[in-house]
Amino acid sequence: MPVVKPTISLDPDLYAEMEAAARSDGMSFSAWVAEAGQHWLRRRRLLALAAAVLGESGGITQEQWDEAGAEMGLAGAPIPPEVPVRSHTSTSAETHQ
Repeated sequence: MPVVKPTISLDPDLYAEMEAAARSDGMSFSAWVAEAGQHWLRRRRLLALAAAVLGESGGITQEQWDEAGAEMGLAGAPIPPEVPVRSHTSTSAETHQ
């Protein structure tokens, strides 16, 4: 498979943490960065899908978000700005700011 070898600039502390994580995972730095990139691209696609679905259904309440986050081990995660949010009494969705 062809690869591209870009040159990137990283904060030294961030690089050290990423390099340690790659070693801990038994991966090369390049493989670890590629996997991280794939993870974030999947996340962006899923958030876009969630935003579209929630926009059609009226959005999600803060309580629903908190419950889902707790079930997934992500308690306290903020609602991404692209996810429509509604109050308990409202049925119309608005973009979270």
